[in-house]
Amino acid sequence: MKKYFLIKKDNLPLLAKKLSKKYGLPCVNTVLSLFYYKHKNVIEISFVNGHCHSRIYNKKTDKVSDFFLDAAMSTPPIYIENKNIKFFLKTLYNFGLNEAVINTIFQFDYRMLEDSYINIQIGTIVGDLLAIDEHFAKDVTEHFSSHIDRQIIIEDIDKSISEGAIKKSLVFDNLGILSGDVKVHMNRFGIDISLNHQTIETKLSAKTNDYLFYNDLFCLFTGSKLTDGAPNEFESNFFKPISIVIPSYNSEETVIKTLLSIESQYLPDECKQRIQVTVVDDGSKLPVIKVMEQNNIKFSFDLNIIRLEKNGGRANACNIGACASNHEYLLFLDADILLPKNFLYEHLLRLQIIPDSIFLSLKKNIDRNSEIVKADYVAQGLNTPSEYNDKRLSRVLESGMQNLYPISQSGSFEFLGETDYFANFGSGRMINGYDLPSLVVGHNMSMTKKLFNSIGGFSCEFVGWGLEDTYLGACIIARGGFVIPIVNTGVYHINHLPRSGSEDARKAEYEINMQTYHKLITKEL
Repeated sequence: MKKYFLIKKDNLPLLAKKLSKKYGLPCVNTVLSLFYYKHKNVIEISFVNGHCHSRIYNKKTDKVSDFFLDAAMSTPPIYIENKNIKFFLKTLYNFGLNEAVINTIFQFDYRMLEDSYINIQIGTIVGDLLAIDEHFAKDVTEHFSSHIDRQIIIEDIDKSISEGAIKKSLVFDNLGILSGDVKVHMNRFGIDISLNHQTIETKLSAKTNDYLFYNDLFCLFTGSKLTDGAPNEFESNFFKPISIVIPSYNSEETVIKTLLSIESQYLPDECKQRIQVTVVDDGSKLPVIKVMEQNNIKFSFDLNIIRLEKNGGRANACNIGACASNHEYLLFLDADILLPKNFLYEHLLRLQIIPDSIFLSLKKNIDRNSEIVKADYVAQGLNTPSEYNDKRLSRVLESGMQNLYPISQSGSFEFLGETDYFANFGSGRMINGYDLPSLVVGHNMSMTKKLFNSIGGFSCEFVGWGLEDTYLGACIIARGGFVIPIVNTGVYHINHLPRSGSEDARKAEYEINMQTYHKLITKEL
């Protein structure tokens, strides 16, 4: 059970920062709650990001129950799948449940111990609340007593609803159209509001990528906006364990440099010990373990090398590496990528605060003979690139060139700038043959392991070069996730010959993978 306390006016920023100093960064969740009142029961349907749960409070018994909509209180909890939610709300409407208190809040979840939480709830129908597990309530309230007001109980809130003290709204209007507040939440988190059969393609067309509502919340804990260019000040308590997966195929010249760039992160040793790196050697002619023995370098982080005797492709290697990863936060890197010294920290800040999102940084292509690539140079720690030649920043396109979608116009296009850092690149928007999934490029990208597993990882239907990362992005967006660029850190990419053997072979592989991609996104879910 939790206890609830009202937060004193204007005390929220300081309380949030003090809690973060003590317990680490919280995960910010957006919660839409519908409170119905029927036959002396207060029924709450809550959507936490894209997930639905419910409770019923029975005034006769003065007990909170996890059972749902059953007079005898004998029905087990119901878990409603995304595709059935509009039908579910329509069913409630047909049973006379349409008037409700509709409330959207931001909830900051701090994990103290396993299965024990504190959270701050901003914008509830009674004000900003601090919610604490009952057995921690005394210690926490004493420590933060100057920031909290009186205790409030759920029954008080339900009583206010039932007595009409809090305004109710219609969930559906007289034409059967969802309320604006409900619809905004559904579109934001990819919850289906169509009763028709769905595909990934149709879900992409209905899902916004407007993540900018997280900006002020991120700033509350870091002092900067998500797309600010300046690096954030380091706080060791904010550096949580992370697993890094590096698929490697015949990358003996570069993989050791990638590992050196991880070692040279601007971190104390205690933080480096929270890093797990799994290199999946995907059937390289010269095994990665031999490369390690030849270089005889020791690392501060936990390094595991998994050797596959037969090349199975990048998607398969990434899935194996993710399966072997121990930590909640997951980063995929190519074996020809060099990280600047602030890279891991910037990704981890966002991974902890913002749920169900994929984070990407831009790259600068460099020649393999560049000074930057030398081991001694990398070991000193690399600065963030001062400029990029990443196609997501700017790209010259020619009409008719090979692409996932037809390119109809020749010219230069600035995808990041034209879409407000991808925030306006959702809802199926296309810019001359490119949509949002097209710009999910896997040479560096991070997400939670939970999110990665929820979509089944990388699809192994793609053979050879291209589009396994694009399809992963499409699945994450369709599931309700956001694609967010991190612009205050980037990577260096060491140029190399096509791993397919030749440019013609690479194009042939891409052509086949394009057909596979279109087949997968148009398949009925």
